Amino acid sequence: MIGFNAPELGQNNQPRQCYTQRSIERLKSYFKEDRTVYLEIDKQAGETDKYGRHLRYVSNSQDTDIAQDMISNGFGHEMTVQPYSRQDEYTKSQ
Repeated sequence: MIGFNAPELGQNNQPRQCYTQRSIERLKSYFKEDRTVYLEIDKQAGETDKYGRHLRYVSNSQDTDIAQDMISNGFGHEMTVQPYSRQDEYTKSQ
């Protein structure tokens, strides 16, 4: 998701970060009733980041901006890899 960083699962013998499971459960809750996912490209951010990851805004059938809601509820924080159009909104949500 564009502009969002959540606790890491822990890979390559690294431990999980604090609150990883809570963040996972919150993410699942957005799609509990309806598994429809909407992806939106941000023209300012582009299609991929410098690591080759696809950059998309993610929303559900209730039109919830998942990243912004996760940030505003403390399940992750704003992260800028490259500029994007909702950057100010996400930063203010913290």
